[in-house]
Amino acid sequence: MFRDSIEAFLYVVEGGSGIKEVKAETGYMRNGIRHCRVQVECKDGAEYGIDAYGEEADRLLAQAKRYMTKIEVMVEA
Repeated sequence: MFRDSIEAFLYVVEGGSGIKEVKAETGYMRNGIRHCRVQVECKDGAEYGIDAYGEEADRLLAQAKRYMTKIEVMVEA
């Protein structure tokens, strides 16, 4: 359905249902591969979990951080 986790993340956050919260966790698996899990909670109650591994994990984390910053700015305004 999606080419990668970044495309899936962007589909969710730009989907129009309104985003309530975005959380990101990173770490390493036992075999040393980097892992990132992003959780998106929408205003309509829907929740999504998106996982990425290796170099893609770094790109997903960067996208999530950009979006989390955007949410913080909107809340403060």
